[in-house]
Amino acid sequence: MPIVLSITAVAELIAFFVIELRKNGGFRKTITCLMRIPASAGAAVLIVAGMLLDSSYGIGDIMADIAFPVAILSVSPCSCDNRRLSLSTSLVLFSFSAAYSLIFAIFPPESGSCSRVVISYGSILFCLGVHFYLSLHKRLAGIRQMFKPSAVWHQIEDGCRNLYVMAFLGLMILSLCSLEPGSGWAGRVLPVFCICLYMAMYALLYLRALTGKTFVLSNGAEKRIMEIIKGSVSAENAMKSAENMKMNVLYSRILRYMEEQKPYLRHSFDMPEFAEILATNKLYLSRTVNMKSGLNFRQFLNFHRINYALDLLAKDRRMKMCELAEISGFNSSASFNLAFKIHVGKTPTEWLRDYQEHSDAPVLQSRTPTEQGQ
Repeated sequence: MPIVLSITAVAELIAFFVIELRKNGGFRKTITCLMRIPASAGAAVLIVAGMLLDSSYGIGDIMADIAFPVAILSVSPCSCDNRRLSLSTSLVLFSFSAAYSLIFAIFPPESGSCSRVVISYGSILFCLGVHFYLSLHKRLAGIRQMFKPSAVWHQIEDGCRNLYVMAFLGLMILSLCSLEPGSGWAGRVLPVFCICLYMAMYALLYLRALTGKTFVLSNGAEKRIMEIIKGSVSAENAMKSAENMKMNVLYSRILRYMEEQKPYLRHSFDMPEFAEILATNKLYLSRTVNMKSGLNFRQFLNFHRINYALDLLAKDRRMKMCELAEISGFNSSASFNLAFKIHVGKTPTEWLRDYQEHSDAPVLQSRTPTEQGQ
C-alpha cells in the first residue's frame, strides 16, 4: 500500500509540474514561480528519494513529505501580500523537508514510530506562524491601503486562505491520530484517507495559486465583486482628476496674484488674508501650494521674496543687506540670510561676488515653484 500511495502522489506532483511548465512556456519563465516548483517537482523528488533510500519508508513518511508542499501552497501570496516573504517561507519549508528526509534516511526511526511526522508538522506550524505574523504586521503598517476599494478583494482572499489553512491544520491533526496503533478497518483505512485528502488539498491549493481564484465563491460572485471594485476605482480616479484640475486653476490664480500684486512684500501678509482674497479656505490653500510647488506657505512666500531681492541686487549692487531684506518683505536680516541660503544655495555676499565675476549668470539658479511640484 505505501508503494501505491507513493507512486500516486508522485504522479500527481509531476502532473502539476508539467502544467506549470506549459502555462509559463518553459522552465525559464517558471523561475518567477519558484514557490510552486519546490511544491511539485521538489516534493516528488523527496518522495522518490525516500522510497529508494529508506527501506522502512511508510505511510507516515508519505504524510510528512506531502504535508510540506501543501504548506508551501498555503502561504502562496494573494494579490496584496509580500511575495518575497512568501518565497522565503516556501524555501525554508522545503529546506526543512529536504533536511528531515536526509536525516531519517541515514538514521531511520524504529518501526511504527511517528517521530518524523511530529517533527515535520512542528516545523510547518512554526514556519506558518512566523509567516502569517510577519505578513499581518506588514499589512497593518500600511493603514491607507486598508481603506482602498481593492482592500475588499484582499479581505476576501485572506478569509478564503484562512479557511484553507484551518482545513490543513485539521488534516494534520487527523493524520497524526491515524498513525496511532489501531485495529480493524479504521486503522487501515484512515491513514490512506488522510493521504488522499492531502493530495486533494494540494490540487485545490495549486489551482488557487495558479488561477488566482478563491474556489470558495462562485465565478459569478467573484466577477461581480471585481466589477464593483473597478467601478469604485474609476470613480476614485475621476474624483482625483477633478480635484487636480481645481488645484491647477487655484494655483494659476495664486501665481498670477503673486506676480501682479506682490503681496509678499508686506511683512503682515499671511495665509488667512490670502485665502480670503482668493475666496477659499486656509487648509485648501495650504494643500494646493504644497502639492504644486513642493513648498509650505512660508517657504513659498520667501521664494518670491528672494526672487524680488535678487532682481534688486542685480540692479543695484551697492544696496545694504539690511535694507534689501526690509524692502523684500523680511522681518530681519537673519531670516533673509537663511532664506537666501536655502533657495539660492549661497549667502547674499557669496552670490553677489559670483554675480560680479560672471555678470551673464542667471539671476536665480534654483527651481521655480511650478517645477518643484512636478
